[in-house]
Amino acid sequence: MAKPLVIRGVLPTLRPAGYGLREYRVSLIGSSGRILLQHNLFRVEGFRLLVQPDPLSPGVELVDGDGFLVSSLGKRMCRFHEGRGGRLLSWRFCTRPAVTVSGFCMDHRSSPQALYEKCNAGRLDACLVVDTAWRGESYSVYLLDYGSKNVKVGLTRTWRLPYRIAEQPHLAALELGRYGSLYEARMAERRIGRSRGFTEGIGVDRVGRLERVVESLEKKGVGVAEEAARRLAEAVYRATGRGGRRNCVTILPGVEPSEFTRARRVREPEPPLRLLGYWAGVFLAESRGERIVFEADQLLHRVVYT
Repeated sequence: MAKPLVIRGVLPTLRPAGYGLREYRVSLIGSSGRILLQHNLFRVEGFRLLVQPDPLSPGVELVDGDGFLVSSLGKRMCRFHEGRGGRLLSWRFCTRPAVTVSGFCMDHRSSPQALYEKCNAGRLDACLVVDTAWRGESYSVYLLDYGSKNVKVGLTRTWRLPYRIAEQPHLAALELGRYGSLYEARMAERRIGRSRGFTEGIGVDRVGRLERVVESLEKKGVGVAEEAARRLAEAVYRATGRGGRRNCVTILPGVEPSEFTRARRVREPEPPLRLLGYWAGVFLAESRGERIVFEADQLLHRVVYT
């Protein structure tokens, strides 16, 4: 008999794959500076799933994601959880179905967690409410280059920054600034995102962005990540007007990148599924003898039967 559980998160296992320290001279009209960039490369060696083994019980555990079987899919569950910070196994998730578009139940649709999502969507009043509820929280504004003409600027809680970068297609990414207020961080993100050469929005879905990253890697190899790191160094100076030292990361797949583009792209996967790999928020899976790729969000916070 199929067993139900809820997939709550994906945690890639990363292996160091290279390191570089370069100095870039950058300039604007009337000023110039130097950015010392420490560039760390990683490869995805595997991945684990954070699961709620019983949809009616709030506790979670980690299971191996490689080869994970999905026989059928059920309803979406509320995303709310008790517990903050990176101690994921201490989190306790809501056991009610989601009813809002953003993925919350009626009881949690106005929770700080739900308001955090609204803040990111542009509701500045929601940012202020979250600042009151989550005192002491730290927020990071980051830059991400995935080969487009504009650098993406984003916002996340500081403890979640490594996870946030890992779940997005990119050639290089770095933390730009850290704030003790969500409102201040959101205002900084908005200001930078409206500047020339930056964007808050993407306009291309995650699999589409991944295809662009793979195309760049196939044309120029891993060296394209170094080019992206240089562009980020220039972007840092444009955004802040200051030089200094920064840490930059690139996360590559454990298999050939083309494994993710040769597979058929689907919007909504149809079970049965066997998960084969994960990279940048995208699952590689096998379904009825065919390899497919789809956004991990299609399985997250969803009851699945194994």
